[in-house]
Amino acid sequence: RVDAASVNLKEGSRVRIEYQRDDPRRALLVEGSRNWWWMNLVSLSAYGALGAGLLLGGWLLKRFWRGLTT
Repeated sequence: RVDAASVNLKEGSRVRIEYQRDDPRRALLVEGSRNWWWMNLVSLSAYGALGAGLLLGGWLLKRFWRGLTT
């Protein structure tokens, strides 16, 4: 993934790509920059919110179940 503003990609143009012979599926575009480090933080935040939601849901379900059984 490359930020769109960092490199001029046009249909039919040539770009330089580097890859290792052992792992050709992991190709890297030589030109351009990658300024999307913040997407890792967004992903971690989403997983954290999901985990907190699951914990809260489990806690509420446990309280509800205790109310039914008492």
